[in-house]
Amino acid sequence: GCSVSAGIPSGGMITWEFKKRLYCEKHDINVEKFQDLESERNRSILQGHFNDLSGYPSYGDKDEYSFYFEKYFPKSIDRKCFFQEKVNNANPTIGHKSFGQLIVSRRVDSVFTTNFDELLESGIKAINPSESFIVFTPDNVHQIDKLRKSSYPKIIKLHGDYRYDKLKNTGDETQRLDSELNKYFSEILLEKGLIVLGYSGNDESIMKALREASTKVDSFPFGLIWCIRKGDKPRDEIIQFVEEINKKNNLSGFLEVDASDEFLYNLYESSDEGGNATLNSLGADIFKKKLKFSLKQAKQSKA
Repeated sequence: GCSVSAGIPSGGMITWEFKKRLYCEKHDINVEKFQDLESERNRSILQGHFNDLSGYPSYGDKDEYSFYFEKYFPKSIDRKCFFQEKVNNANPTIGHKSFGQLIVSRRVDSVFTTNFDELLESGIKAINPSESFIVFTPDNVHQIDKLRKSSYPKIIKLHGDYRYDKLKNTGDETQRLDSELNKYFSEILLEKGLIVLGYSGNDESIMKALREASTKVDSFPFGLIWCIRKGDKPRDEIIQFVEEINKKNNLSGFLEVDASDEFLYNLYESSDEGGNATLNSLGADIFKKKLKFSLKQAKQSKA
């Protein structure tokens, strides 16, 4: 979800896109008829069709994304091309740049992401073009010992990088996390706290790794903060997991956020003492405008 503000569709919107394409091809309808995938009417028509088919996941099922992705693109090379088209020319947002500043100032030194794009890297380079960091993917897992020994900040792409790897986005592919990568993930969670942002917990491989790490007595020494959008409710499985982690040291829980960009900027402001003038100016411009708009809307509502 953290790449949505940069113009890259969320997993949920991609799922609706595939439902639209499959439905329109089945009924020989121009896809433009369902151009607005936010429309409740369009969604109702599309979902009604798939509800009548056997073997399809129910609406909201955690396997919907991977099921429809593989249904429309059975070949991995086609799935990769689809993502290349979606992420081309995407630019880092203020959230990615705020994250970049947190990396440059060493407030954050490791990030694990399921995203395929390079917006995190672009955010770092926007702050400091000469900054050194490591990008690690399942395809170079044989070099994991070098990752352990390196003092550079690390971006670990759990499902691959669209530029180099065979991506993981179908049901079978996201069920498994490389054993060495899984082990490294658990090691990190024995030393540090974890903030989860823009992630729904739908793929079993990562949830399994988190559950395995949680069984170790000293895991999550600084807690687990799982961010959710205001108004959203996490799945019961996630609620139970966070509650179990909180029993360790009472440092874990859920945090409601308006959007990932605003959260990352606020995190930068509070932890880096506002040390980047360009970022401060950009944040003031974006979020003050948002505040003025919100106040204006509130006044109109009262009127």
